[in-house]
Amino acid sequence: MQSQNDTLTMSEHWQKLKLNVLSLYFLESYAEDEAQMNTSTVNEGWTTNVTSYTTNAEYISYEDIRKINFVFGNVLIPALSLFGTVGNIFCLIVLFHSRMRNASTACLAALSFSDLLFLLHCLLFSVLSFLAFCDKEKGAYYRAIFYPIFGAYGSPATGRITSWLTLLLGVERFIAVKYPIKARVMCNKFSTIVVIVAIYVTTLLLFLPYAMKYRVVYGSTNESGVVKVTASIQRTELGMDNRFFGIYGTIMNILFRFLPVIVLVIVNSVIIYTTRDTWKLRRQMNSSVRGSAAASDQTHFTVMLVTVCIVFIICLVPGAVHSLISHIWKDYNRFGKARNLFQLVSRITFFCETINSSVNFVIYMVMSQKFKRTYKDIFTCNKRILSYGSSLVSHSKDISPLMENKRQWRNSPTNDAKTSLINVGKISKETNVHLRS
Repeated sequence: MQSQNDTLTMSEHWQKLKLNVLSLYFLESYAEDEAQMNTSTVNEGWTTNVTSYTTNAEYISYEDIRKINFVFGNVLIPALSLFGTVGNIFCLIVLFHSRMRNASTACLAALSFSDLLFLLHCLLFSVLSFLAFCDKEKGAYYRAIFYPIFGAYGSPATGRITSWLTLLLGVERFIAVKYPIKARVMCNKFSTIVVIVAIYVTTLLLFLPYAMKYRVVYGSTNESGVVKVTASIQRTELGMDNRFFGIYGTIMNILFRFLPVIVLVIVNSVIIYTTRDTWKLRRQMNSSVRGSAAASDQTHFTVMLVTVCIVFIICLVPGAVHSLISHIWKDYNRFGKARNLFQLVSRITFFCETINSSVNFVIYMVMSQKFKRTYKDIFTCNKRILSYGSSLVSHSKDISPLMENKRQWRNSPTNDAKTSLINVGKISKETNVHLRS
């Protein structure tokens, strides 16, 4: 009897481990080293490596990983993703307003859309995590269905679209600050939209091998006369080519992580230096009030875009370093000696990218007066109508004494003389019209 209970306990323990590894796997980005997975079936790889996963953890314990995964997967990432999703929807509504339509705001709108797609993938993971917490079998089933497209392809593709759109934003602002005359020709609205579409299409095409890396295999089990449909993730023939994905993943990592970070550091350094010198020069010059206001608006807009780029760099650098270490340190991967440390850093880097996709709305509201005014005009229309109505009432109160004076003037005894003066004025106007004709 005791051995039967032990068997049930071990079975439940194995189920929990498999589910937890599945949860961790869904969060990992495309660039992580997968060379250690030598089996053809992903579920088999998880099962055969669970023992070493729990017994040889040297850097951080398995229990700590479980707690960290719960905090990130069920608390922090869902809350931040929900906030960022709502914020990016507001951004799109404001940025598509007629007052905001120009080349720079078109890039900001495309960035908000890619951030929204990335956060929707995060929310999908959060829903699946909650479903797995309530029902383990259904959670594992739906994870297996959604992962090949949304986990292995959709999430990293939308995240890397954000990388190149942020790079486009930095380069556009660099040209506007450094070469303001050429910027009118090079950074017009049409050319910006063409580049945005090219970034979306090219990135989605380049990540297609990751969409073809896994397939879903359906099966069934018969437990006590009840047939249950199961689903598992299996590698395709392309997915089993570890050499191809090792080389291809490194190239993609350079193109979509390191290159944008390096270029953004350079162009933003130049932008900050140039803007600082220009601002000092304008303070020394005696310019008109209108010109100073326009220059101030442009400076604030530049500072806002630089802030967006700096936040992106801060949030993306940990993931780039994490991926680089995974290619250098052999034990730093999902099934190496430092696997628990690897999982911990993976959670942190994924959370950083979620922050990057969630905070732009706050940056726009704090640093852009034009964005803030447009937001208030769109979403606080009732207050505007009430304020307009109250201004009309106050205005009518102000002119009521003037109207009363006019009535008294018309009813005064000298009204005939005043009428004569008005008639003379009319005659002079008609004479002037006649002479002009």
